Amino acid sequence: MYSKYSSPVKFLTRVAVVLFVFGFFLFSNIPIALAAWGNNSNNLDKSVETLPNIEEKAEKATKSSPYDLNQYQTKSNQGLNEIQGTSDKDKMNRSDNTLPIVNDMEKNLKNSQISAANTVSSTLDKAGNAVDSNVKKVEKNINSLTKKVGDKADSIKSEVDKKANDLKNKMKG
Repeated sequence: MYSKYSSPVKFLTRVAVVLFVFGFFLFSNIPIALAAWGNNSNNLDKSVETLPNIEEKAEKATKSSPYDLNQYQTKSNQGLNEIQGTSDKDKMNRSDNTLPIVNDMEKNLKNSQISAANTVSSTLDKAGNAVDSNVKKVEKNINSLTKKVGDKADSIKSEVDKKANDLKNKMKG
């Protein structure tokens, strides 16, 4: 008679391995769960103690009128943000020499305005130079044409005078 397993030793070995793996997973996760459970209650108590009146400050901030730039800078330099104030400030990494984005944008806007003004000025100078050059070329062409027209007019006049003299001589003679 054949059994499902060829021998009882193999069957017991397989059962032992399955129980070992099950026990390993069960007992390896218990300390992690206990550690996480223990820390949550402590962190919750600390956060409530270190951030007093956040809800009230948030409501005031949403109901009040918008700040101007100076009020915003004054408030933001006092702590992490206007609601939390200085709570947990020592836990945050914040460099002392950073400028607010508004100042950066104003600086970039001024730089772009200066750059645009320089570009416009340069373009106008180039356009002015091009116009001056074209005006000189036109004047030169007008002078050349005027001279050619004058020379042609003199040539025609001398030819007319010559023919008029020839005609007078024929009529006299």
